[in-house]
Amino acid sequence: MALLRILSTLAATATLAAVLTGCGTEDSEPPLSETLPACDDVWVAGTTLPEDYDGCRDDEGTLQVSKVKECTKSDDRLTQFGSDFYALLGGEVRDDGLDSAGYREVYLACFGESW
Repeated sequence: MALLRILSTLAATATLAAVLTGCGTEDSEPPLSETLPACDDVWVAGTTLPEDYDGCRDDEGTLQVSKVKECTKSDDRLTQFGSDFYALLGGEVRDDGLDSAGYREVYLACFGESW
């Protein structure tokens, strides 16, 4: 009975140690939020949004992920950041706003209909 209690205590201690120290190894990949670029570096009007864009970090390091919409009228994918920036992945970043004629034009080419 005492042996069972000791084994149980050792197992609980080992589990607690694993939780407190983390389960990863030195070779583990860093969290996604640490590998993403700063939003201010990605969302710059006139630059190209990376084809593999997954999101970015804001000024406070918070992960900002926007929904990527698969176009139905082309093989493109459309995404936006805030209420001003939008781009097709691999395309030019534009900052004329989601209420602009430019956004409507891109949206129509992507989906073939207005929202």
